[in-house]
Amino acid sequence: PLFFFVLHPVLVIVAAAVLTSLLWVGFPLFTPAVWEGRGFKESLSLVIAVSRQRLVPTVLLFLALYVVVSVIGMVVFGALLPGYFFMTGLATSILGVGMTGDGLAAITNLMNGYGGGYNSGLMYAGILATALIFGLAFTLMMQVALMGVNLVYLAATDGLDTADTENALNAG
Repeated sequence: PLFFFVLHPVLVIVAAAVLTSLLWVGFPLFTPAVWEGRGFKESLSLVIAVSRQRLVPTVLLFLALYVVVSVIGMVVFGALLPGYFFMTGLATSILGVGMTGDGLAAITNLMNGYGGGYNSGLMYAGILATALIFGLAFTLMMQVALMGVNLVYLAATDGLDTADTENALNAG
């Protein structure tokens, strides 16, 4: 029990650090390298070389990128959600679903049948329109994120010497 008590939190923190570094730094550097036409081993050696030689500037660039993407997401969704709730409430009153007050209740009423039952064409139209609206908003955020990842990749790999890392991977 003592071994489990001591080792479990340490391993949880190590696993969290490894997964975070892979998801937030490793994959965003690996995928542009593959897209650029590099092979798997060459892309892996590039990511390792960046982590050995330019880790702190790369992490700081990624943090700045994620802050910018988050701010853009808050602006886009902050503008979109009130309009969505307002227009959904208006649609429920026009379609006769039964408004009970606020926009969230209107959405619940709409999803509970959209005025014509669960298999109503209005319900499917509302679901598809909602998916389209929020899909476009998410696309705006992802365009900024994709361009930012490419810019971070170019900055992190500019003039980077990966020969030592490739040799170490080939030897290992």
